[in-house]
Amino acid sequence: MTQLKTITTQISEALSSSIDPLNTAQVTFKINRLTLMLAASCHAVAWAERIYSRRMQQLTEDKTWANLSATDKKAIFAGYCRDEAYYLTLTERQNKAIIHALEALKAMMWNSEA
Repeated sequence: MTQLKTITTQISEALSSSIDPLNTAQVTFKINRLTLMLAASCHAVAWAERIYSRRMQQLTEDKTWANLSATDKKAIFAGYCRDEAYYLTLTERQNKAIIHALEALKAMMWNSEA
């Protein structure tokens, strides 16, 4: 989980770094940086899904919850898996944000060349 936190922090920093949209060198640099982060982001999504699934499997297999209803289990598991669910949601959103940012940056480059 520590490595996943590190990756999401790096992705957040890459997404939030500001640039001058009129400076093609800065735009190109950010495109290159986000392109590299896209691969890490895809990996982070898969990793977060794996961590979340593994945690849910552990809870499901635990006999402690055998006599509870599905609704009760869902509520309890959501509490126990809140960090895993947070990072799963975060990585998915970061991945989408990178894709949208790349599209916007490429449009800036295209418009500046026209």
